[in-house]
Amino acid sequence: EPGLDGARARKLRWWGRTLRWSTATALVATATLGTLAAIDQPTAFGDGRCITGNPVLGEYGCDRGLSTLHGSVAVLSVTLYTANGVLRLVAPESRGIVSEPLRPLHATLSWVHLVGIVVQPALGLIAAYPQVVGKANAVPTDPFSRNLRTAHLFIGYVTTAAFLATTLLER
Repeated sequence: EPGLDGARARKLRWWGRTLRWSTATALVATATLGTLAAIDQPTAFGDGRCITGNPVLGEYGCDRGLSTLHGSVAVLSVTLYTANGVLRLVAPESRGIVSEPLRPLHATLSWVHLVGIVVQPALGLIAAYPQVVGKANAVPTDPFSRNLRTAHLFIGYVTTAAFLATTLLER
C-alpha cells in the first residue's frame, strides 16, 4: 500500500536526519574536548599548559581525565558515524536529499570525513600512547608525539567540518 511506503520513508528520513545531527553534535563535542586537551599538551604550537602552567581545567586537564573524556566522546562519535553509515546502506530512504549541482561537493566531502573517521582513532591512540608503535621511552614533548598530536587535532577539525557540511547539504 503506497501510504505505508510513504510513512516508512518519512520515518526513515527522520531517523537518518536525527542520526546525522547526533553524529555532528558528537563530533563537535569531540573536537572541542580535543582542542582543550591539545592546549594542555605539547603540540607544534608549544609545550602545552601542563608544562608551562595554568592548564585548562586545572589538574583534570593534565592527569588524563580530560583526555579520557575526549576519547570516550570520540568512541561515541565513531559509533554514531558507523550507525549512520549502516543506516544509509540498509535503508537508502534515510539519506538526505542533495541538490544535483551540490552532489559532487557532497561526495568529495563524504570521502574526506570517511577517511578522517578511519584515521583519527589510530592517530589519537598513538599520540597518547606512542609505545604501541615502539616508542617505549617517549615523553610527551618528543617531536613524534608532539607532531602526531598536532596532525590529530587538524584532521579532527577537517573531519568534523566535512561531516557538518555534508549534513547541511542534505535536506
